[in-house]
Amino acid sequence: MPKRPRPGSEHAAVSFLLFSDGRADPEEWRPNADESMWWGRRDALARIAAAALRPAAQPEAASASCTVLLADDNSLLRIDGRLQAKSGTVPTEEDLVRSVRRAITGCGALGTACIKEPWKRAQLSAGGGDALGKRELLEQLQRRMPLEFLRVHGLNKSPAQLLKSCTRQQLLDAWEAAFPSHEDAEDALSGAVKCALAQLPKGGLVVILHEDCSADLPLFDLPLFEEPADGSDALKEFSAVLFVLGAVRDMRPAELRAVERAAKGLELSTARLRLGQVPEFSSKVVRCIAAAHLHGLVMPAVARAVAGTGTAPEAAANGLAPLALTVFCAFPKSSEALSLERNIRGELLPLVQLCVCTLWRSKIGDRLSSDEGAAREVEPKLWILFNDGLSSSHKAAPTERQVLEALQQRLRVAKPKSDALRRAVRSCVGKSSLALMLSEADGFDLFQGACSGKWMPDHLLLLVCPPPMASAAAAACREESVPLAPVAMARNSAPSAVVLLQFMHYCGSLAPRLRHLRRTRLDAESPRMLAKSEVFEKASAESARALVEQLAPTMAAIANVMYHRDVNAHNILAHVAPGGQLSFGLVDFGLAVDASTWMDPSPLNPGGKSEWEFLDVGGDCRYWPVSAWRQFEAGCRALVEEEPLCTEYQTHLDLQGLGLTAVQVLVCLLPKRHAELVLELRLLQEAWQKYWEEASCYWAALLETFRHGGDWVVLKQEFVARGVHKIIASRLEALRETLGQCLCAAAAANLGGGDTWPRGSAGLFWALLAMVSSGESMGAASWQDVCMRLRGAGPEEGASKHRQDPNLPDVKAEAQAAPEAPQLLGYLCKLRALAAKARDLSLEFEKLVPMGEVA
Repeated sequence: MPKRPRPGSEHAAVSFLLFSDGRADPEEWRPNADESMWWGRRDALARIAAAALRPAAQPEAASASCTVLLADDNSLLRIDGRLQAKSGTVPTEEDLVRSVRRAITGCGALGTACIKEPWKRAQLSAGGGDALGKRELLEQLQRRMPLEFLRVHGLNKSPAQLLKSCTRQQLLDAWEAAFPSHEDAEDALSGAVKCALAQLPKGGLVVILHEDCSADLPLFDLPLFEEPADGSDALKEFSAVLFVLGAVRDMRPAELRAVERAAKGLELSTARLRLGQVPEFSSKVVRCIAAAHLHGLVMPAVARAVAGTGTAPEAAANGLAPLALTVFCAFPKSSEALSLERNIRGELLPLVQLCVCTLWRSKIGDRLSSDEGAAREVEPKLWILFNDGLSSSHKAAPTERQVLEALQQRLRVAKPKSDALRRAVRSCVGKSSLALMLSEADGFDLFQGACSGKWMPDHLLLLVCPPPMASAAAAACREESVPLAPVAMARNSAPSAVVLLQFMHYCGSLAPRLRHLRRTRLDAESPRMLAKSEVFEKASAESARALVEQLAPTMAAIANVMYHRDVNAHNILAHVAPGGQLSFGLVDFGLAVDASTWMDPSPLNPGGKSEWEFLDVGGDCRYWPVSAWRQFEAGCRALVEEEPLCTEYQTHLDLQGLGLTAVQVLVCLLPKRHAELVLELRLLQEAWQKYWEEASCYWAALLETFRHGGDWVVLKQEFVARGVHKIIASRLEALRETLGQCLCAAAAANLGGGDTWPRGSAGLFWALLAMVSSGESMGAASWQDVCMRLRGAGPEEGASKHRQDPNLPDVKAEAQAAPEAPQLLGYLCKLRALAAKARDLSLEFEKLVPMGEVA
């Protein structure tokens, strides 16, 4: 049985060097002009950068990098995972062009650097002036150059005097004038390439990629997972791999020579390989390699290709049979959200990427197929379902704006279709159809095996559905008799999954892997997955409830005395008694403030102000409310202008900290496999993960600035430019929405007597909604409100108890105050009253009629 790559192989260094037309001129890089994206194909460079840095739109890809050599002036653009997106998680065309423009003009851009005249740096690093110190530079120049040269450059003075008055850069400029470097264009190109390749460590490999190369890169070749029988046959391991290819064009002969010459001079190994014989977009080639690297496929494939032990693809002899590939994507936004506005384009970028990856391919490949009279290797079709029922099936266009314009034009004539999913499945019905559903938790790994044979699906359907629609998709496939299997690919990134399927087909590796899927798990695994019961982990709700139950009364007792200001998971101690009972305690009051002077002006404070007006924000920013982020960005004056945020900052710091900690406890104790959770908890897990990743990203920037003595002003300006507090607000708003859905589901289940949600879970979610704020105007919550909601907000306590106990809150009033689900909560209130009446009637009936007489 073949074995998977060793753990950690997917974290080895993989980078890209791309040759593109253009120059380091800020006039060629205009981020606010959509029409300029065609200049030098900036749109393609943006797709390539996004594919290399974010193949799965997750932080794990932050270590990747790509270098672009601009052929018109041989400048280098270095882009790494720190390149930030203005909105969303993947950089757009505007993000890339703006970052490059800032790097060219020297304004500074996180994750992007521009090196002009890099051949000079290559010459110096190879033993020129850069290898010498300031004193050695001066000694060499005064010894080797004539007096006239020294007079011109002001170096005809004593060494002691010059060492004090001259900078090292002045000496380097004089060195360059004394010993000029490359004079012709080819030497400049070689120097630029050498500068780019110098980033590779010793033992690295340079791979030149082109479909005309004779050797294959066996990314999807089964034997690359097999371990040698003994150490003598072990394949050579490379510490890093740099893939070199043209961007939007083929590499020129001079560029190929420059790469091989620079690699030889730096003692780096080289290899010429191809990723299948079908010409494709550079962005899709890069995305395929980056996504395969997430699965640990690249490094062993490269080692096998260099060793010459790859196997011939299955379709090499007979050619590729055309594959009909249909992609159905349920987009989590309404069709009204489709806009050409640049400020929200980051949120629509996954849709744009999916369109290009599915429907667009190299014109060279299309022309070759047409000239040879052959059908395209993959015949694609894309269905997009918006959450308001509008569906679209269309041809995509290259740039972001053109894709969005095409979608808008299609939707102008489209009508809501309630059966879009069923129609998409029905369009794939055939003699040998197969449906694959992206599912990271329970998905089958297509890269773990292969089987020989003749079976190959003539129609492949890829379903990209959120959890609420997964069951409907499975039911549609079952009704249409289309076999369905969950697969785990590229961490559920739909564009990367599509590209992997396409290149697997190009390389002749898709059919044997689908045969292996069909034989081993298709018939057994899919029904088993669908038949799993949705179980709630009671320990998670009980632990989160115990945390709030124990600490909320304590916080209520000390709220009139002090505010903690640093409530988070690190400052809460937990103890488990022998019987399993949990007890919690709050520690670290180092940032606590006096409650009497925190909000009220005091003559003891500077200027007689309140403490919140001059004290810096503190604590773990991952547990901050929106107002604390805003205070960090722009100070307390900005809060005064926004009353909801001002009120939140004064009264809600501790509530937010404990609320987010309770949500964290709840989510972290839930099962990791989504199929085992009820729908609302799956959505809660996803919303929390998105919030935590976003907050942790900014927390890391704060921590790095603190540890290394960075410039806080620069960091704050960067946060303001990104609108960090608005991003956090949107994540918290989504989290609150899922908490409201959990509340409604738990209340309905508890009222109906079901055991899917444990008793008290509705009260927990009701209390969390009072604690977790997203910066909106929700009134000043208090710890007493939290305790009351926790005890009595859940309808499972019974309507009669609600009537008898005046200390319990008014459910109707709370339903009106809660914006999460007013209609459903109003229905629950009426249902509670009816249940109370039915219970009272049942008790009266039992008193009047003995049980024996009823029969």
